[in-house]
Amino acid sequence: MEWMSKTPVSLFMRPQFFGTLMNLNWQSRLARLFGIIGIIVGLQPLLVRAASTSVGDYATLVSAISSCANGDTILITNNITVSAEVAISAKGLTIEGNNYSISVPVPGLNDSGVVNSSPSAFRVFNVNASGKINTLRNLTIKGGNPSGNGGGILNSSGTLVLEGVTIAQSGGSSGSGGGVVNSSGTLDLRDCNISRNAANYGGGFLNYGSGAIMFIERCTFSENRSMSSNGGGGAGENQKVLYANNSTFANNKSTELGGAINNYGGTGY
Repeated sequence: MEWMSKTPVSLFMRPQFFGTLMNLNWQSRLARLFGIIGIIVGLQPLLVRAASTSVGDYATLVSAISSCANGDTILITNNITVSAEVAISAKGLTIEGNNYSISVPVPGLNDSGVVNSSPSAFRVFNVNASGKINTLRNLTIKGGNPSGNGGGILNSSGTLVLEGVTIAQSGGSSGSGGGVVNSSGTLDLRDCNISRNAANYGGGFLNYGSGAIMFIERCTFSENRSMSSNGGGGAGENQKVLYANNSTFANNKSTELGGAINNYGGTGY
């Protein structure tokens, strides 16, 4: 890296470079100069740093996600209530929550874990970013009760990393995977708290779809439940590949199989 940063400058500073250049015909001189310019221009991306954008409401959050470049960071500066599902696609971002929350107007469940009678019919995040890595950090998510899977977060492709994230009071009886759903992507949960979520099956999470892989490390799953008469997995249901390590599953409830995890045709480690 040191050689690359100094080479374009040192070439222009060397007297022998100019002597060599003067001995060439004009076509060769021009080609040589364009070559040096190409080196300098080629180094510019190495000097570009990822940008950070601060947001404090729904409108600025959506605008920032749309305008940010791949690798940028969004800093949450206030509790945010979203008016519709927030989509992240075709780019990898980091959303630093700074211990604030992002919630739908009426979560799927109330503070006591009782299903709300008229919850918001949409989730908080829908991530679809094949080949990219998105990270949510130090954030509380409270989702609604959408008709599809994933009351809090849906990751349908790419890698989603959750670090220090709480997903609570999301879901209900309309779909599966009340807290978070990983569908054909990679989901990595680290130091997360998944609590008081509900769904037909997979109260806290659902891992399914072609190529789906889920990692759970140092997380707590508590008071999540399945609600359908044939729905298993109070804390979650795994249908593909799941790695769980050094985590706590407590006080989750299933109406069928697997009060903690229902491994339904998947592989668990």
